[in-house]
Amino acid sequence: MTDKRKSGWSLQSGFSVARRSMVILLALSIGFTVFMAIAHAQTSGFLIGDTPFRFVGGFLPGWHWGQEFWSEAADDDLIGTARSTGITVMHLMLPLFENGLGNYEETALLKLDHFLDSAYRANVYVMPSFIQAYSGTRIPGDTYYPYYHDRSIEGIIKDPALRQAFKNRIAALVNRQNTVNGRFYKEDPVILAWVLCDEPVSAPFNYGPGGFPQVTLDEMIDWFRESALFIKSMDPNHLVTVSTQPAIQEFFGGTPETQYDYLKAVGIPEFDFLYTEDPDLRIISGLTQFCTLTPDYDLEQFRPRKPVVFMPSFTSGCWDRDAICFDYDLQAADLTQAGQRFFEVGASGVLIQIWGTDLYPFVPSFDRCFVYTDSNQQVATAIHSLSVSINPDAAPSGPLQFVSVDLTASIVFLDVPSGYWAENYITAIYKPGITTGCTQDDPTTIENERRYCLINQVTREQMAAFIVRAKEGEPPADYCLGGSPFGDVPADNVFCRYIKRLSELNVTQGCTPGMYCPSDNVTREQMAAFLVRAKVGEPALNYCDTGAPFIDVPTSSIFCRYVKKLLELNITQGCAAGMYCPSDNVLRDQMAAFLTRAFLGAP
Repeated sequence: MTDKRKSGWSLQSGFSVARRSMVILLALSIGFTVFMAIAHAQTSGFLIGDTPFRFVGGFLPGWHWGQEFWSEAADDDLIGTARSTGITVMHLMLPLFENGLGNYEETALLKLDHFLDSAYRANVYVMPSFIQAYSGTRIPGDTYYPYYHDRSIEGIIKDPALRQAFKNRIAALVNRQNTVNGRFYKEDPVILAWVLCDEPVSAPFNYGPGGFPQVTLDEMIDWFRESALFIKSMDPNHLVTVSTQPAIQEFFGGTPETQYDYLKAVGIPEFDFLYTEDPDLRIISGLTQFCTLTPDYDLEQFRPRKPVVFMPSFTSGCWDRDAICFDYDLQAADLTQAGQRFFEVGASGVLIQIWGTDLYPFVPSFDRCFVYTDSNQQVATAIHSLSVSINPDAAPSGPLQFVSVDLTASIVFLDVPSGYWAENYITAIYKPGITTGCTQDDPTTIENERRYCLINQVTREQMAAFIVRAKEGEPPADYCLGGSPFGDVPADNVFCRYIKRLSELNVTQGCTPGMYCPSDNVTREQMAAFLVRAKVGEPALNYCDTGAPFIDVPTSSIFCRYVKKLLELNITQGCAAGMYCPSDNVLRDQMAAFLTRAFLGAP
C-alpha cells in the first residue's frame, strides 16, 4: 500500500511563508488547553446515549463509486485511514443506482452496502445524501440522472411524477436490507442522519440562461417538510437534515428585509440540525484572495437554535485556485483556523471536503487540488489535532448507537416549564414533526417564539393533523386539489389534507352525514375512537359485553369499545381512580401523552 501513496508535500504557491509557518504551528500545537476549555464550555447538540458528541468528519464525492475508483479495498482503506486521522463521520454522495425512474440497479447498491458495513466495523458514522440536487438534476439525456429538469430542483418540487419518484427513491433506500450484514438501513446505527439533498439551490451564475429554478419559499418549505416527515414515518431512528450553501440565502433573501427568510426553510422542525458548506472559509475574514467576506452567514445558522454542522472548503470563486492548488501548508493552516473558529462559536461538527484514499489510481481534475489522504501529512495532522481537541475520547466506540439531538440544550417551547408532567411527551411528538406547536418560532429572530399552548382544547381539525402525521407523515400540500371530503371543510382549509386523509384511512366518518365539524372540540371518548381506529382498526361491536373498562363508561355507551381497547393498549390510564371522564374535552398536553403512547411506543 505504501508504494502507492503520494507524497502529499506541497508545491510552493507564493503565499507568505510567515503566514504558513505561523498557522501550521497552530495546527500542530493548537493550544490543547484552550480547545479543551472550549469543548467543556459548549453544550453539544448531539448525543450518543446520554453523552454529548462532537465530531470532525469527511465528505465523500460521487465519483468515488465510479468503475475507475471504487473497490472494496478502496472503501476499507478510506474508512480506516479516516478513523485513524480522527474523522468519525462521513457524508456520502450515493452511487448512481437509479437508471431511469424507479429502476434501481443492485450492482451499485451492493457497493453502498459494503461501505456502510465497513464504516460500522470501523466505528465511523455516515450521512448518506439522497441526491445532489444541483448537479443531479442538470444532466439531460443520461438515464442515470433521471431527475433532469431544465430548471434543476424545480422538477422534483413541482412535477408530480418526479416528486413521487423521488419519494420512491427515498423509500427504496430507507427500507433496504444490507446484503453484507443483514441490517435494514432504517435500523442500522451506522447512519447518523439522512441528508435529504445536497445543494438544493446553487449560485445563480451556475444555471445559465433560463435555468434558474422558479421555486417560492413556501414551495421549498412544503417540499422539505413533506420529504422529512416521509423519511421519519418509515424511520424514527435517524436524524434528518439538508445540506446547503450560502447561495440559498441569496435565492430567498435578496433584500435586507428578507435576508433571513431562508432560515424558515432550513430551520423547519422536521430537520433535526442545520448543515451548511462554507466554501470561502468566511468564518475567518480575509483568507480568500478575491473577496472580502464576513462570518455573518455562518453565525446565522444558530438562529433556529439547533445543532449546526459546517463543511469548510475551497470551492468558491473567491479563491485563487491555481495558486493554492497543491499548497497543503496553506490549506492545512486555513482549515485549522476555520475549524477552530467553528467549534468556538458552537458548532456540533465540522466536515472536511474531500477525504479520499491513496488507492485511487488518479483524482478527477476538478477535485485534484483538494482530496486529502493520510499521506498528506500537513492536512492529516491538522485534522487529527482538531479532532482530538473536541473529541478527546475518540468517540464513538463500538458497538455504534443511534445518535440523537440534545433538546435539553435549548427550550423547545417557551410555555412548557422544565419538569412539567407532559414535557417529555411534548418533546417526543415535536422531534418527528407530529406537532409544530400552536405558535411557531420565527427563525429569523434571536428570540424563541415557539409555544405549545398546553391547556388549549384540541379541535377535530387539529386532531386530524396530529393523527395523520403520527401514523404516516405529512400529506402533500395539494392533497385537496381533487376535492374536499366534507361540506364544511373547504379545499383551501389548511387542515383539509389531513381531514381528507383521515377519512380515507377510515378513522373518521364525520360528525353528521357529509359534515366534519372541524372547529368542534374533541372529547376524551371521541379521542378514543380516533386513536383506536388509527392504531388497530374497528373493535367488535360487542367488545364491552364482558364488562366496562371504567365506572363512568357504561357498556351501553357507543364509545365503550374504543375506550376499553384504548385501556388495553396502555394508551390511557384514565383521569382518576377507576374513571375516564369521557365527556371532558381533550387538552393539548394530554394529547401529547396519548399520541406518544399510541404511535411512539412510550409508556
